[in-house]
Amino acid sequence: MEKEISVIVPAWNEAQCIEKNILALEEFLSRNFSSHEIIISEDGSTDGTDEIVRNLSAKNVNIIDLHSDKRLGKGKAINNAFFSSSGKKIFLIDADFPTGLGNILKMTRLLDSYDIVLGSRLEREGRAERPILRTFLSVSYNSLVRLFFRTGIKDHQCGVKAARRGVLEDIIPSMISRGFSWDTELIARAKKRNCRMAEVPIVWKDRRHSRSKISVAREINRMGMGILRIWYRINFAGRD
Repeated sequence: MEKEISVIVPAWNEAQCIEKNILALEEFLSRNFSSHEIIISEDGSTDGTDEIVRNLSAKNVNIIDLHSDKRLGKGKAINNAFFSSSGKKIFLIDADFPTGLGNILKMTRLLDSYDIVLGSRLEREGRAERPILRTFLSVSYNSLVRLFFRTGIKDHQCGVKAARRGVLEDIIPSMISRGFSWDTELIARAKKRNCRMAEVPIVWKDRRHSRSKISVAREINRMGMGILRIWYRINFAGRD
C-alpha cells in the first residue's frame, strides 16, 4: 500500500543513538503525516545495531528492518531501501540525525514545486558545527563538483534530502556509486535530466562521540577520483 512518505535511514554501527532517534522519528511522523514508513537499511553493523533495529521493527509495523550481513556501502544501502519503499515522497537522513526533524516537513512540502530538495550547510542561513578540516574539505569538494558538472548546487554531500518517488525511480537504476560519491552522482544525473532542484539551509551538527581520523591527502585523492569517475560514467559510459 502506498504511503505518504518513506523515510530512509542508512545505519552502520549506530548502537549508541539508533533506538532513541528512531523512536523520536516515529513519533514525529505519526503526528505530521497521514501514513508513513521508516526503512532502516542496516549495513553489516558489528556493534549490536542490527539487534536493536530488529527489536524496533518487531514492535512497530511502521519500522522496517532491512538488514545486510555484510557491509555494502551507504549508497548501496540507500538503493536497497528505496526499492523496498512505498512512499510517494522519499526522505533521507543519517542515523545520527545531524539536523532537526522539522526539516522533514519543510523539505517535503517543497516537493510540490521541485523534484529534489537538498539540505545545505553552505547556504547563507545554513551552517555546520564541525571541525575546520572537514569544512575545508567540504568547500573544496563542492567547488570541484560545480566546476565539472555545473549543477548550481552549493552542497552536494549533505545526507539530508527529499525527492519525489518517480524521479528516483528514473535515476537510481542508472547509478553505480555505492559509497561516498552516491549523493554527488544523484545530483549530477538529476541536473542532466533537467530536474528541478532546491536547497534548504540547515544547521548541521557533526556527531560528538566519534574522533576524526581524516588524512588530508587520502581525502583529496578520494574526492578527486570520485568526481572523475562520475563525470566519465555520465558522459562516456552510456549509463543514462
